[in-house]
Amino acid sequence: LPDADWLPDWMRVEQLVEMFHEFYADFDPAKANEMLARLELEPKARLKTLSKGSKEKVQLILAMSRAAKLYLLDEPIGGPGLYPEHHPEQLQPGCDRHSFHPPHRRYRAHSGRSRLFEGWPGVRPPQCRRAARDRGHERGCIFPGGIQMLKQLLKYEFKATGRTYGGLYLALVALAVLSGFSLRSSSGDDFASLLLFAYMVVAVAVAVVSVMTIVTRFTRNLLGREGYLMHTLPVTESQLILSKLISSVVWMLCSSIVGIFSFAVMLLALSLNSAALQQLPELWQKVVEIFREIFRMTGSSGWLWLAFETLNGLVALVSSILCIYAACMIGHQFKKHMVPAGILAFFLLSFLQNWLSSGVSSADMLQAVSDPTLGGVDVSIAAPSAFTTLFGLAVSIAFAAGYFLLTRWLMEHKLNLE
Repeated sequence: LPDADWLPDWMRVEQLVEMFHEFYADFDPAKANEMLARLELEPKARLKTLSKGSKEKVQLILAMSRAAKLYLLDEPIGGPGLYPEHHPEQLQPGCDRHSFHPPHRRYRAHSGRSRLFEGWPGVRPPQCRRAARDRGHERGCIFPGGIQMLKQLLKYEFKATGRTYGGLYLALVALAVLSGFSLRSSSGDDFASLLLFAYMVVAVAVAVVSVMTIVTRFTRNLLGREGYLMHTLPVTESQLILSKLISSVVWMLCSSIVGIFSFAVMLLALSLNSAALQQLPELWQKVVEIFREIFRMTGSSGWLWLAFETLNGLVALVSSILCIYAACMIGHQFKKHMVPAGILAFFLLSFLQNWLSSGVSSADMLQAVSDPTLGGVDVSIAAPSAFTTLFGLAVSIAFAAGYFLLTRWLMEHKLNLE
């Protein structure tokens, strides 16, 4: 048990038991619940409400509920505040009691096939990483750790972040409705202005929280105290990064959609009256006809352009998030100047990517198009724009892959959870 709070404090005790049961095939939830009852711990209590001794009891219970062949306990009743009747051999009947005093920090078992490490090494030894991958293969996974493990990581990632976004989204939509109705009335201008200001503040807060959550969830959950838990789960570094990436992309898209929706709701509430309600179907029909006319004139190229721009925006978003992750890992290498190093690394990586994206001049792009006409239509102006967009998309994909590989390599070989 490390002398630190390494379990997520937002989780309930019963959620931790469920989490360990889902990730570890040898975890016995019935045994965990029995030990919780023995130590008089409330399963529905949140970890952040427990005392330090109770948190250590929960950590001990989670460890002792594994069907392990060997338990190494260093003064198990010294830290968690257990009484003699709560000795681990009483918590788990049938557990043999032995005194173990290794002469060195690292002890090789007599079989020579396993290594037992005393304490928490800053970087997980290669044997532990290979064991995690082996456990993933035992579950019949497609890649080390398995698709199922990635789903479990996403499940708890969305649980951890959903509590933050849900309240902000509701507040933004509610303020949009109130602001729209208040601005309609001729009286109460000060109140309407106050509501509009509050709406703008919450909108900015949603944008800021969306960006800050990307940073804090990665640093706290993988590079902070909680990293002791996450990096010992039977998952790979790739899955840890992917779970954070997918969650961040989803919440960024949700924030954008909620922002657009709230603004539309405010405009609708602002112009809402009996006449407007009667004209609403007609207005919607006109909008649909406009889009139909646009796509009729452009043909399939209009849909192709829309799909391409959507893909380009999604790739740019993924590349930006992975750039943040890579910068966090680079900053993690400088313990005394972690934040400045991470910020500097982010700006340098972003500058390099933007410089390469705009490195092709207009003359070079024009020369890349051998025939300036296509079917009698002059495309000498449109071709460079398409070439630039394709080149920018290719650069974004390449940098996104580079950021991912850099983050994974640093996490595998340079992780230091002191």
